[in-house]
Amino acid sequence: MWGILAGVGGIWKCAGDGDGRDGITAMSYLGLDVGTSGCKAVVFDEKGKALASAYRAYGLSSPHEGWAEQDAGEVGEECFAVIAQT
Repeated sequence: MWGILAGVGGIWKCAGDGDGRDGITAMSYLGLDVGTSGCKAVVFDEKGKALASAYRAYGLSSPHEGWAEQDAGEVGEECFAVIAQT
């Protein structure tokens, strides 16, 4: 398990529990990209090597011609899910 220590602008500094079972024994960083069609999370070590990543897509609806809408609840749920996957 790891915990979020600090977050600024979509980058979170995380730490492993130190036992090595989770593959994270030093500080690492979580980047979260929230886009139009989905969100992606990537965990990096202190040297910038990607340790884990995950992507989840979410819907975009067009209730009228020229309109585009997203469900903020769905976007939030998928972002939390993608973080949990990494």
